[in-house]
Amino acid sequence: MARSKELSPARLSSRLDPARCPFESSRDAPPPTDPVRQQPRAVHAFELGLSIAGQGYHICLAGQPGLGRSHFAHRLLASRAAEMPTPPDALYVCDFDDPDRPRLLYLPAGMGRAFRNDMASLAQAVGRDLPSHLDQEAVHARRESLRAGFEEKRGGVYADMERRAREAGFTLSLDSEQGLSITPRGDEGDRPTGEEQHTRRTRLLSDLARRLRLLQAEERDLREALRDMEREEAAEALDRLLAPLREAYADFSDVLSHLEAARAHVLDSLDDLLPSGEESDRESAESVTSRLEANLFVDNAETSGAPIIEEEHPTFFNLLGCIEREAEMGALSTDFSLVKAGSLHRANHGFLILDAEDVLASPAAWDGLLRALRWQKAGVEDPTDHDARAPAPCAPGLSTWTSRWSSSAARKPWSCCCTASSASAACSRRGRTCSRTWRARPAPSRTSCGRPAR
Repeated sequence: MARSKELSPARLSSRLDPARCPFESSRDAPPPTDPVRQQPRAVHAFELGLSIAGQGYHICLAGQPGLGRSHFAHRLLASRAAEMPTPPDALYVCDFDDPDRPRLLYLPAGMGRAFRNDMASLAQAVGRDLPSHLDQEAVHARRESLRAGFEEKRGGVYADMERRAREAGFTLSLDSEQGLSITPRGDEGDRPTGEEQHTRRTRLLSDLARRLRLLQAEERDLREALRDMEREEAAEALDRLLAPLREAYADFSDVLSHLEAARAHVLDSLDDLLPSGEESDRESAESVTSRLEANLFVDNAETSGAPIIEEEHPTFFNLLGCIEREAEMGALSTDFSLVKAGSLHRANHGFLILDAEDVLASPAAWDGLLRALRWQKAGVEDPTDHDARAPAPCAPGLSTWTSRWSSSAARKPWSCCCTASSASAACSRRGRTCSRTWRARPAPSRTSCGRPAR
């Protein structure tokens, strides 16, 4: 057995010569340059978690309140985020083929605002310039020329019908409601009677019906010719409005395809754009132009590098977004412009910091976060409206999910874990720093009264 070594009292204490201290008091001492680095093992565990690029890995911080977990996470994430590329802007636009399900467009950071403003200007120009262009004298002249040709054809058909009626011994007349009627003509002795009159009348009515059908076909051709003429004139004016946008976004195929769909939408809705003096027509024109605008869903214009989002109140709507509604005539309505992003969408291709206890306190938010990470789709839906069609989801690219919670004697810090299948953890317990990897446990199921289900 080894013998114990005796130590003198002088060796059991450490003394500092005051002359070696450059400060008169601790108030004059500068703060540590990097307090985060005072926990090297925690820093190593955190950086190890950041280096794992595969899906399903997240980082969790555990410790007593006031230890600076948020500051720790922000300091370590800031350097990593500055080296990462800035994610693109996301915009919701109307899908003209399926208006109930808006589509997503992605543009480089900062271009989302420009595209939103360009589409708003386009909507105003379409509502203002197209009706005035179709009201020009040259357009009216083309319209009257087409109508004059039809009126000439219709006059010739009516004259031929009157001639045939006279030859058959009848008079053809046109009443105030544009209806045709035939009556026998001539003296009583000259009128056909009996079976001969019936035969002539039947033969004449059959001939008149055939000519009226031809006249109706000519009228349909006139309406189509007028519609094609207006569409041609409107397309010429609309192409002038779209030319700057096509040039500005020539490198983005999705934007160009959306502009073509918007062009077709406007040309198919010319009847709603042309004013007729009624209030309903003004509302119809606004409904056409409002669909041309864009909803800037995620704006990264002010972001440098990857975003770092800390959600202090992770409810379902704050975390996963919401669909707002407007009241119209006692009914609630919505469209793509009322889709609002949550913190999960704003942190896309970056970092999201959550408090695990707050997330677990909202089962709907927990389930929605699990679903988004599991399927790699961050959609926006209304949990209270089961019949509504959700907009097209975006694919989240969160580099890490950093959660934090408080530990106490009554509540073990490992009683609930992060959302993915496994994770790296950096924690401080009992004055020591350690790293762990664990399996995720699902949140406890709850009944309608909010108690854990047995």
